[in-house]
Amino acid sequence: MWTARAARVGADSDRHGAVAFREPTGRRAADADRGIRGLSREDGSGDERRTELAELPEHSAGRDDAQQLRGFFQRRSGRRDELDGRARSKRVSARSAWKWPRHHRRQHQRDADRNGGSGHRRPVLHYRRHRHGVVPERDDRFAGRIAPVPRTARLAGWVRRRSRRRAGSCRGLPALIATVSLIAPALQGQSPGGDDADVIRAIRTESVERSDAMTIVRWLSDVYGPRVTGTPAIEAAGAWAADRMRSWGLEVHEERFAYGRGWSLDRFHAHMTEPQVMPIIGYPRAWTSSTDGTVAAEAVRVDLDSRAGRGRARGTLRGKVVLLQPEREVSMLEGDIVLRMDDDLLARASRPGREEALSSGGSGPRHDPALHAYLIEEGVVAVLDRGSDAAHLVGGGPLGGDLAWPTQRTDGGTIFVGPGGSREANAPPVVPTATIAVEHYNRMARLIEMGIPVTVELNITTRFHDETRPNGFNLIGEIRGSDLADQVVILGAHFDSTHAATGATDNAAGVAAMMEAARILQAIGARPRRTIRIALWGGEEEGLLGSRAYVDRHYGGGNAGPRRPRHSELSAYYNLDNGAGRIRGIWLQGHDDAAPIFRDWMRDLADLGVTTVGRRSTRGTDHLPFDRAGLPGFQFIQDRLEYNSRTHHSNMDVTDRVQPDDLRQMAVVAAVFAYRTAMAEDRLPRR
Repeated sequence: MWTARAARVGADSDRHGAVAFREPTGRRAADADRGIRGLSREDGSGDERRTELAELPEHSAGRDDAQQLRGFFQRRSGRRDELDGRARSKRVSARSAWKWPRHHRRQHQRDADRNGGSGHRRPVLHYRRHRHGVVPERDDRFAGRIAPVPRTARLAGWVRRRSRRRAGSCRGLPALIATVSLIAPALQGQSPGGDDADVIRAIRTESVERSDAMTIVRWLSDVYGPRVTGTPAIEAAGAWAADRMRSWGLEVHEERFAYGRGWSLDRFHAHMTEPQVMPIIGYPRAWTSSTDGTVAAEAVRVDLDSRAGRGRARGTLRGKVVLLQPEREVSMLEGDIVLRMDDDLLARASRPGREEALSSGGSGPRHDPALHAYLIEEGVVAVLDRGSDAAHLVGGGPLGGDLAWPTQRTDGGTIFVGPGGSREANAPPVVPTATIAVEHYNRMARLIEMGIPVTVELNITTRFHDETRPNGFNLIGEIRGSDLADQVVILGAHFDSTHAATGATDNAAGVAAMMEAARILQAIGARPRRTIRIALWGGEEEGLLGSRAYVDRHYGGGNAGPRRPRHSELSAYYNLDNGAGRIRGIWLQGHDDAAPIFRDWMRDLADLGVTTVGRRSTRGTDHLPFDRAGLPGFQFIQDRLEYNSRTHHSNMDVTDRVQPDDLRQMAVVAAVFAYRTAMAEDRLPRR
C-alpha cells in the first residue's frame, strides 16, 4: 500500500481540473517527497508512468517529481484511460492485493458531519490506494467538508469498473450494453423507443435548452402592446411575427378579411377633485368617443334602465358625468384565486357532462345604442361604470357545472373592461365611457347619496382607424410535409387582444407556445409526413372572425356552407386560448373515437402533467368554427392560474402574469401533438 500526503489550499480548481498548490514545507514536504517517490515506481517495462497535463507551478521536488505529481492527480480524478495498456493491465492484476477499508465511507461521512462547515483552513487529505483507485481520507487536524460523490459519477464508476473486470473478454459486453441502454433513458425520464421517441426527446431537449417562447411574449406584449384588430399596433406585431417565422425557415403568408374600423387610445386620465383629490383607476371602453380635451364636471348618479327613469332625468344631465350603476358590494378574496387543475377537477373533466363555457362573467353593461342616443341628446359629458354585476365570481355554480371557471374574480384596482361602441363604419356616435375600479366608483356613489357634491376631471382621447383595405388578417406559417404534404395539421391561437392591457395571457402566451412549437420542430429537423401549419387569427375578440373567415374560405361545411374539396385534407386543428397555464389534457368535442389515440400520445407526456381526455365540449374560442364545420377541432385543457380571476380582459393582462415554465410545457405538448398527428398512418377519426 502506498500513501501520499499533500497539503491542499484554496479552491482554485477550474473546470478543466487544474489545481493551484502551495509548496509543502517541513514534515509535509518530506511526506510529499516520499509519496512522490512511491508513485514513481517503474512498471514491468522499466518506463515511468507519466501523463501530459496542463502546466502546473514547479515545486522543490524538481521537474520529474512535478510531472509525477501531475500524473498522480490526473489518476485520482478518474482520467486513467490515457495510460498505456500494459500499465493498466498491471494495475488491474495487482488490484487483488489492495484491501478496501470497510469503515472508510461511514467514517468519512462522520468526519464530514463533525467537521463540516466553511472553516478558513482547508483539510489535509491522505490518498490511499485500494481496489477502487485513489480516494481521499480526511486528516482530523483540519476542519473542512468533502462533498459526497454525485449519483451520476457513481454510475459512471460502476460502468467503468464492470468494463475492466471484462477486459480481454467480450462475454459480458451484451449484458452491459443492455443495462446502460435501459439506465440512460430512465435517468432522463423517458422510456426507450423508436424514431418517434427520439423525436419527442429532441423536442423536450430543444425546449429546455433553447426556448424562445418568453422572448416572443415580451415582443408581442411589451413592445407592441394591445393588439386590437385594425390598428397600427397589430399590423406591426404581425410583420414582426412573420419575419420571426421566416427566420426559422417557415413559409409564411397573410390572408385578409373584412373587419371594420379599428380603435386605439391616445390619452386617458381621471381624478375626483371635490370634495377631495382622488386619482381614479380606470380604462376607456373600446370604440367610444373622445372628450373635448380635459373637462371638469359634476358627477351624478341616475338610473336610466327604464323609460320612466329616463323621463325623470330628462333636462337635468347636461354637462354632467353620469354614474349609471348602483354601489356594488366588494367581497374579500376568500375564494380560489389561482387554479391548478387537481385530481378531482381532472376526474370531472374526464366524465361526460354539459358543454363547458369559456365566458368570464362579463365586463360591464352591454352597448345600448338607444341609451347612448339619449345621453348625447341630453348633453352628457361622459359615463363611468364599475364593470359587471356578476364580475366578482366567475362561474357561480358548483364545480361540476362551469368546470372551466371556478375562481373568484379580484377587485382591488383590477378592472375588467370591454367594448362600449361599434366597429361598423356607419355606427352612430357614443358618449365617452370608461370603466373604473369598483372601490373608486363606490366611494363617489356613496358621497352623492349623502348629498355631498362630487366633481370629476378627466380626459379621454381615442382614435378610429378606417378600413381602407380589409383591416382583419390571419398569419399563416407552414412546415411542408413529405409523402402526405397535401394533408394538414394546424396549430392555432388568436393573435389579437383586447385594449385595456398588453394581451399577454390572452393571447400572446398561446401565440408564443404555437410559434415555439413550430420553431422546435424546425430546429430539430423533424420531417413530418403531413404539412404542419401554424395559424395566428385576427378578430377573435369580436366573434372568432379570423378563424371563421379561414374555414369559410378553405373548407366549408356546417355553418360555413357546402364542403369544399380541401375539407377532407385537414387531419386536426389544435387551439390554445385559455391563458398561460400548463396543458393538462384535451377536450374531445364529441370525437370519442379519438380518445384512445390521445391517451396513447399522452403516455410520453404524463410526467409533464398531461393525462386527461376531457369528455366534454368547450366553446368560445377558435376551434369552434372547425368543430361546427364537421372538422376535428380541439382545445387543450389548461391550468387557469389567474386567467379568470385577474387577467382575462382586464388591465392586468401583462407579461408579468405569464409563467415561463408553464409556457415551455405548452410548447412541448403542442409540438408533440402536431408531430404525432402529422406522422400517423391515418387522419384522426371524425364524428
